[in-house]
Amino acid sequence: MFELYLDVHTRLSVRPGTHGFLFSMEMAGDTVADGFRLTDRDGGTVFWTRVEVDEGAMLLTGVVDDRWKVTAEISVVGERSPRAAWSVQAMYVGDAAIETGFDAEWSVHIQNAEPFVPGIFYGENRPRGRGSYPRWSAEFEPEDRASSPTWKFRTDRTMTPLVMLRAEGLSAALVTSDRFSHGASGIGFSADATAAALSVHFPYREEPLRYAPFHLEGDAAEAPLFRIAPGETVCFSFEVYAGAAGSRSLLRDTYVDDPQCLNPWMPGAEASELAADGLLNWHYDPANSALYETAGFDRYFRPGLRQWDRKHMHVAWVSGLPYAYALAHHGALTGSAQQVNAGLDVIDEIAGEGIAPAGMFYPQWTEDAGWTGGWVDDDTLPPVAQSRTISEATWFLLKALTDPEGWAIGDRLTRWENAVRTNLDYAVKIQREDGSFGTYYNLETGVVEEWNGAGGLMWIPALLLAARYRNAFGSPFAHAADYLAAASRAGIYYAQMIRTKHLAGAPEDVPYGVTSEDGYNALIAMMGLYEETTDDSWLRLACQAADYALSFRMSYNATFPQETLLGRYDFRSKGADIASPCNQHLHNYGYICIPALLRLWRLSGDDFYFARARDHVFCFRQFVARGDGDFNARRGMVPEQLFHTDWTHPKGMVLPLAHSWCAGWIILVEDWLRDWGTLFVDPLNEKLYVIESVEILDEDWEGGVVTIRNPWNRDVDLTVVNMASAERAIFHLPACETHMFQISGA
Repeated sequence: MFELYLDVHTRLSVRPGTHGFLFSMEMAGDTVADGFRLTDRDGGTVFWTRVEVDEGAMLLTGVVDDRWKVTAEISVVGERSPRAAWSVQAMYVGDAAIETGFDAEWSVHIQNAEPFVPGIFYGENRPRGRGSYPRWSAEFEPEDRASSPTWKFRTDRTMTPLVMLRAEGLSAALVTSDRFSHGASGIGFSADATAAALSVHFPYREEPLRYAPFHLEGDAAEAPLFRIAPGETVCFSFEVYAGAAGSRSLLRDTYVDDPQCLNPWMPGAEASELAADGLLNWHYDPANSALYETAGFDRYFRPGLRQWDRKHMHVAWVSGLPYAYALAHHGALTGSAQQVNAGLDVIDEIAGEGIAPAGMFYPQWTEDAGWTGGWVDDDTLPPVAQSRTISEATWFLLKALTDPEGWAIGDRLTRWENAVRTNLDYAVKIQREDGSFGTYYNLETGVVEEWNGAGGLMWIPALLLAARYRNAFGSPFAHAADYLAAASRAGIYYAQMIRTKHLAGAPEDVPYGVTSEDGYNALIAMMGLYEETTDDSWLRLACQAADYALSFRMSYNATFPQETLLGRYDFRSKGADIASPCNQHLHNYGYICIPALLRLWRLSGDDFYFARARDHVFCFRQFVARGDGDFNARRGMVPEQLFHTDWTHPKGMVLPLAHSWCAGWIILVEDWLRDWGTLFVDPLNEKLYVIESVEILDEDWEGGVVTIRNPWNRDVDLTVVNMASAERAIFHLPACETHMFQISGA
């Protein structure tokens, strides 16, 4: 028997068998995974004939009949989650060129294991009968053809290229890259009542169906092949994990913190300026006091001066209050009365006219129907509001109320306060004893029509901010104490969803399934409760929520065909978030929790949170139109959907629609960073944390000097924070110049 120890508890064991060597991953003497088979798609299995151990690595030799000579080197990688890393080379020794592929599979021995594929599979993934995107079930369900115990995917669908089967205290996983020598790779899992397995595929397989509805041939399963000639070698690699550390450690272990992988097109101030101009010019309708959700890139297809596409305005989420506030706040910072007035106009309209009979906000206004119900996939429901949409609107109306600009005076103060009060009083009234706020509310009667889901999480930050609120006269809300108590009860209720990683249902368009937005909301809510109470249990939950949210964040740069738009523009996908397993496109809604994530970094001292926040910000300083015609858009337009894999559009495309919320989040967060800090200096640990796209050329900690270059053709102001002394300063960097910054306290 040969052994390769990954750590003191885990080893890869290789034993001779009647059909070549047999492999198993063992932890503390128990087998977690075995039955490894590497097969070609002509039906041949690699027969391993020789094993050697050499300086902490295993060297394998094998054959497949008279077609292949195979060698593999197995080494140990990973600090938090040690893994057996296989590097395989297979030389084709047949007589004529063929088309084929390789598949590797491990049997997994974990009781009651659930699948986890970052960004696209979280346990069951969606309830039975809800939606048509992939769902894991213990058996095939003819009435729900997208339910299956077995799924295989293109690796580039994942946010981190791994597939895991996990249960409490034990998990097994395979990790690979999205490409191999001859094309795109794939991953897969199978788990039913009797057996479980993990697999990797070269090239990928998509089975039992392909979730990419743009294809003319529909969603038929796909198993492409590569072509290989005699004497040619195919190379691929994968890593095998078995252990108790679970997905949190593995996700951190496979992430590489490297700002050089990122490609921001502009500094933060320019991004917010462009986005604010775009929001005003392409989404604002002064006649109806609305921010329309979408505008087309091309006037030919969207007639009209502003190229409006969907003349709808949600009160939050995909339009409305958050972005009206962003526009007004940015206008105040930059001296644009036009932006201030436009933002306040929209806020006034929503706060004054947008209250439903039951007391909460109407979820949306449309040009055709006026104030109306939100999106819902259950046609048996009456007109309803979804909890997340209206609670987020209430939270941002409170932000506008408490803004230092002091806009809320006179009749506006009364109108805004009344809108906040009626929403929060409604939420407190319908809150269940266990703390749940429910999900769907009848606009006429106020009855909670649906209780399942985590959409109600966003009442927590709204309630917390309202509990602290004092207007210009020093007056609080009458029910401030009730608001604080309701937020705490809700935190206790939703905490269990965070602990079990079963968050779902935040956005209106995926009301019953897993989404990235659930993690954002959970992080914001738990951070708010911690900052209100300083109870460490909330901080621990905030970390769990952040880890969940960041599992939807891309940890690598996908490879795009050069003939596509994303390929031509050298789009770096690292840092982008997938919307959900249902909506497989990249989006920037993760901006909503960047302030919470960065505050969590400061409180926890966990640099992982800083790096992932920076990645998201830098990623979406791409594809903000720098001028008319940039990626076929108009100046300041920001698209919602970037396609990192085949879905409703082919990989490499950009949906040619500007979305108001995409511009709004850029404005909000870039302006927040300008105040909060963009360069953090830690003289005690001799570290710099930079969330502005400048170049650090040299760090001389002994001399206390940092050399910084501004690569842009415009001046950049860095807000510098000394983490030891809490000193703050503005460091001005002229365009295209290099300067030295003196570190205080070094």
